[in-house]
Amino acid sequence: MTTGIPRGRDGMSVLACAMAVAVVLLTPPAHCAEAPLRPEPTHIQVAKKFARQFPEEHLLRLPLDDRIAGRAWTNFLDSLDPEHMYFLRKDLEPFNTEVPRLDDRLREGDVDIAFSIYEIYKMRVTNRYQFVSACLDRGFDLATQDTYRWKRRDLPWPADEAEADDLWRRKIQNEYVQIIVTRELAAASATNAPAATNALPSPRDVIINRYRQLATVLEDNDAEWIFQR
Repeated sequence: MTTGIPRGRDGMSVLACAMAVAVVLLTPPAHCAEAPLRPEPTHIQVAKKFARQFPEEHLLRLPLDDRIAGRAWTNFLDSLDPEHMYFLRKDLEPFNTEVPRLDDRLREGDVDIAFSIYEIYKMRVTNRYQFVSACLDRGFDLATQDTYRWKRRDLPWPADEAEADDLWRRKIQNEYVQIIVTRELAAASATNAPAATNALPSPRDVIINRYRQLATVLEDNDAEWIFQR
């Protein structure tokens, strides 16, 4: 007498049911987007204490007012994006009405605005990394005359994605040409130029790794890093 595999009412074998359950239990969950960083309770208390003590502790005994708050906001943005390459003007405009109230918000221990702008910054860094990768894949027409102003600290942020794309295309092309020229000059003065040149990573790899590293570093930052800015 042969014995078949036990089956349930719907005709599905018990073994098949067990395997299905095992698959569900052992399959890793889909990757979820990392939750935005938020202020910690200690940050709220420290912010309140700082706001109280600032007029007494500052060397010039300056009051914590709208002017100081505006300067602090500018310094914070410049600490993230000193060359005005990542943020777009439309990213920052919604915060303009909040800047005059930063001193009042600080007295209340409210530092949410710093964390909100940091999340936008991370998004823009990721977006620019993707653009750099695509730009390098397309290549450049090095026969065209193009210019790039690499000191941009005193220039406004790009207005929108189109302006940012054009700015970054010229930036990456400039970096690409710099690497090639630097290597050609080094090769011309080296005795074993071919061997030395072949051992170097491609200009594309040098550039893409540069921006990948920045995106990776930002993912490793925590709430304390933002608060200390």
